[in-house]
Amino acid sequence: SVLPQQRSICSWFRQELRDLLGDHLLASQVARAGLIQKVAIDELVNKHLTGQADYAHHLWTLLMLELWHRQFMVPPSAISTCVEVSQDKERSLECA
Repeated sequence: SVLPQQRSICSWFRQELRDLLGDHLLASQVARAGLIQKVAIDELVNKHLTGQADYAHHLWTLLMLELWHRQFMVPPSAISTCVEVSQDKERSLECA
């Protein structure tokens, strides 16, 4: 068995932190502000979550930027939310 401190952030983002990652990066206020291209964030998140690539360290950096931006730059009323949807065998997140 793997101890919690031995779990990689890669697997955390695919499991326990999946919702946190989607809620924050797929509804990115940093992208909405024009600081990063949304299509690039979406591609990193989707490829990581589907196991096509390991972008955990990139996603961690983007998540920290997003959390900072939301804390200091965006009023809470401007934050959108995402919901997970399933289409056939693919899972993705849609944001409002």
